[in-house]
Amino acid sequence: MIEDGFFGFLDTVGMDAVDGQQQRSIRKLELQAEFARIAQDGNADAIANVARRMEAMASDLAALRVVVEVLAHAVVDLGGVDGAQLDDRMKAALGRFAAAQPQRGVVCGNCGLSYAPSKIVDTDAGPRCKRCHAL
Repeated sequence: MIEDGFFGFLDTVGMDAVDGQQQRSIRKLELQAEFARIAQDGNADAIANVARRMEAMASDLAALRVVVEVLAHAVVDLGGVDGAQLDDRMKAALGRFAAAQPQRGVVCGNCGLSYAPSKIVDTDAGPRCKRCHAL
């Protein structure tokens, strides 16, 4: 049970516990837009710096997941909590985490900026902000 429950949750924890893949895709598009804006300014050093920071954060996140997994196994093995109880606690904590996250905007497929959903028009070519849609 613990393998399917708590440790299955570890795979979903990242940019956002709910819709993790979609949020990662949105964040990737936002970063690509940021890189494009930086590149237009001719600031290659800033791009390299952002890329290094992203790699470091990804490495830190992977290490943190390993630490959490080891600690959770130790707590279960030592009888501090049973697997089902740990699963229930994780579900509740992840639910609170997801509810506390601010709603993210929708990225315009043309300009790459993030907007509130009310400022986006769905087109055949994907989401467009009202300004880009009017062009």
